[in-house]
Amino acid sequence: MHHRFSALRNQRGFTLLELLVVVAILAIIAGGLVVAYDGIEELSKNKQQSNAMAALDEAIRNFTAVTGFAPTEFDSLVAVTGSTTLLNHGGDGFRGTPPSNALTPDASAPGGGLVESLTSSLQGKVQVAIPVVGATTATTLSDAHIAALREAGIVSVRYVDATGNGNELSTTRGGTCSGSAALAIPAQDGTAASVGCLDQADIPARIFDFPREGNGRNRGRGFARELTANATVQDPVVVWRPGSGGINLTKVGADAGSMVGNTASDYTVAAADTADRLVLFGVGNNTSLFNDGSGALGGGEMSSVPTYAKLERWQYPRYIAAYNVGSLSSPAEKARLQTVLDSRGDFLDEELAEASGQKS
Repeated sequence: MHHRFSALRNQRGFTLLELLVVVAILAIIAGGLVVAYDGIEELSKNKQQSNAMAALDEAIRNFTAVTGFAPTEFDSLVAVTGSTTLLNHGGDGFRGTPPSNALTPDASAPGGGLVESLTSSLQGKVQVAIPVVGATTATTLSDAHIAALREAGIVSVRYVDATGNGNELSTTRGGTCSGSAALAIPAQDGTAASVGCLDQADIPARIFDFPREGNGRNRGRGFARELTANATVQDPVVVWRPGSGGINLTKVGADAGSMVGNTASDYTVAAADTADRLVLFGVGNNTSLFNDGSGALGGGEMSSVPTYAKLERWQYPRYIAAYNVGSLSSPAEKARLQTVLDSRGDFLDEELAEASGQKS
């Protein structure tokens, strides 16, 4: 009988105390899991971005090694004004046709003419430069640097119409844009085109595309242009700011020359004449790395265009290729890829440090 009661007691189930202990243990385990998985999404994004940067760097180098030329038709990152018609499709300045009309950077834009949707972090690390023909000292860029880009194979770039850049932030984001504006450039079919607010573009990565015909469109506001620097036409490009003592150059492996140990922070001093110049381009969907000229993606080295994920929805998300064109005193004969940056202007080691949790 005693054994029977013992068996019944053993089968009665958990006491309240035992249940509370189990619940407490489960709570501790759950808490540990929350801690373990906290930030895992951010960590995953960091690793994805670092992998994309490394893959893009390798793809550009492979493309150059196989073809003998760098990819062309990058995004310039610059918004411009020009003559009454910036672009006559198939005519002046279009895809390899030498342009005769000078482009002027958008004076109302940050950095001397940058596209407004670039991240503030990138805007703080770069500036727009207009090559000075024949420059040999105390100048940011000369026509010899543009010649180095062309010799490498970068003969065409894409710009954004300043109207599409100036028609920038909507009123909901603290700007003044409240509707569409007519562009100075036509749509790809040659008809008039207009776009809405820049921060409401339906595909922010494609703002350098040709405009779509008609009204009520809000995507492309760009055009292709042969990269030129001669006696009459000097097209603007974006350069990496060297920083005090050339620190921004050395951290991406470029030569800061006599800027090292100097308090100079930009190129417009003689101390910077021996420092490398880095010209930056957005690696967009029109680049020959992805597009063989047929207008369809997949004809180049890579079949899809990588984008940077850790941005606000309206910001320009392309990765940035930095090309070394040599110093002012010794321009390179041919530009070479220095590094690939993310959309915030961070280099690969920074992204890897974020991916490993070493840098926040």
